Amino acid sequence: MDTVKTRLIDDAKSPTPLFKGKSLPVAVRMMVQQEGIRGVYKGVASTVMKQSVNQMVRFPAQQATMNAFCSERFCAAEMGKRRRKSPFWNGFAGFIAGVFSVFLSQPFDVVKTRMQSQEGHRYTSSLHCFRTIVKEDGALKMYAGCVPRMMRVGGNVALTFTLFPLIKKLL
Repeated sequence: MDTVKTRLIDDAKSPTPLFKGKSLPVAVRMMVQQEGIRGVYKGVASTVMKQSVNQMVRFPAQQATMNAFCSERFCAAEMGKRRRKSPFWNGFAGFIAGVFSVFLSQPFDVVKTRMQSQEGHRYTSSLHCFRTIVKEDGALKMYAGCVPRMMRVGGNVALTFTLFPLIKKLL
């Protein structure tokens, strides 16, 4: 469905939108008719890589941040114990983890978005897409949209880790 969402967003910006006024099922049917079922799954490899990096990084990064801010270098031992249970400090460490995961996964997200866009037919694979972006637009293009995504993902991960100790207390 991520491909469908990306295509619909691109289409709405187009001077000649194909899907304007169409229902979601009709738009999906049109996409499948034009490109086959594989067209709806363009960019799936990049999506899997992006999500793998995100999930692989977030918990260790949150734990490393908590370890740093709860260490005796930053506070007394007793305060460190309280911080570990604190929703604020868990959320803060979650925000750092979310930002870090975006920094590492952003190139995969850019490739995914390009593969899923209306221009996705230009690319034969995720690797071809990556190489083309770097060659035509430069390596920094792999971080396009990074800051807004860092704020959104950082906030989401912060909320998750803020709620974790609260829910743990209830259980």
